[in-house]
Amino acid sequence: MKLRRLVSGALVLALLCALLAALVLARGGEWLRAAAEQRLQALVQPQVRIGEAVRWQLRPGPDVRLRALALRGDDGEPVLRIDEIALTWSWRDVLAGRLEAGTLSVSGVRVSVQRDADGHWNVADWVRGTGPAEGRATSSIMLPALAGVRFEDVRIDLRDESGGLEGALVLSRLELGAVQAAEPLGLSADLQLMLNAPAEVGVQGTLEVALTPGLRALEALDARLEAESGAWRAAGAHLQVDRMEIGDAGELALSGGELAADIHGPDGMNGHGRLSVERFGQDARGWYGAGSLGLETEMPVQARLSSGFTVGAEESGGTLEGELMGAGLNGNWRHAALEQPPSSLLLSLEHLDLDALSAALPGGGEEGTAPAWLDWSAWPVNGELRVGTLRAQGATVRGARVRLGALPAR
Repeated sequence: MKLRRLVSGALVLALLCALLAALVLARGGEWLRAAAEQRLQALVQPQVRIGEAVRWQLRPGPDVRLRALALRGDDGEPVLRIDEIALTWSWRDVLAGRLEAGTLSVSGVRVSVQRDADGHWNVADWVRGTGPAEGRATSSIMLPALAGVRFEDVRIDLRDESGGLEGALVLSRLELGAVQAAEPLGLSADLQLMLNAPAEVGVQGTLEVALTPGLRALEALDARLEAESGAWRAAGAHLQVDRMEIGDAGELALSGGELAADIHGPDGMNGHGRLSVERFGQDARGWYGAGSLGLETEMPVQARLSSGFTVGAEESGGTLEGELMGAGLNGNWRHAALEQPPSSLLLSLEHLDLDALSAALPGGGEEGTAPAWLDWSAWPVNGELRVGTLRAQGATVRGARVRLGALPAR
């Protein structure tokens, strides 16, 4: 009798467990979706919506997938959409209590980042507790400990009304190494950058970089890029940055960097350029920086030019030296935004054969005409070109001084 009762009780318990398991299997995804929406909504300001029930499985290992996530602004339009977020583990790590050994995969990301005419970024108020309403500066980004993170098919649309910038960044692949607290984070990516304003520019390539804990700075950035704008193309570009930091108020500070590339232009214009930066950034006063720029060309005109420069909020300037068609060249330049014209240039050449230069450059040499850009009086500068020996239209002039721009040289 007791055995019968025990068996009956066991059967009832087994039935209840089966019913509970069936209920969890049938409704667990909906419960997880509601819980995830509630948890995310407590972290962000935009309205959170998860379009599908959360999917989960136990074989071959624990796996949780969240699909059709959207953040919507006040107008109801999505500012962020994600097709799928998947978090997976192996049973070995779970049984050993190593939940940080899980991997995160995110695919199909669409983000709209905008800054209005007053300089306010829409993303600045997304995370609760970091916006201006709380009177606190933006904090470091803290990521959960994971064995790895992978993003696929990411597109970030950018529109900056105050800066006149419009474009998009596409990441076909972005991988993060092990995410551990207080440890640098390795990142690699395949990317494509498309700008529509202020100019049409396309850039694509790969990069490797180390991010500091909290994602407040990057170190040892190394990128291989290809870029194109109109008839100009930069091939085999190599970008290196020693360190770049972003401050609480969004200010940028870069220390140590170099960009080198082969440059191909219209009508066979080819050369090699190199930009080296000692420091560069933006603070409350504006842009600042110092470095050097070098350019070498073989066709259609042989030239070598280098410029050491400084950049300031109110005034920028630098020196010039090199060679043009075998003649020594030196000078200096200056740019002051509040002056008219804002740019000034003083340039000295040992000698210049203007007829040979006109014939070599695209658009020149036809019926004795010179390229339109050699109309120096139309240049938007205030300056002067000094030539030791100038040859033009068959005549030779020594100690020539040519005015640049419509205003008298200073």
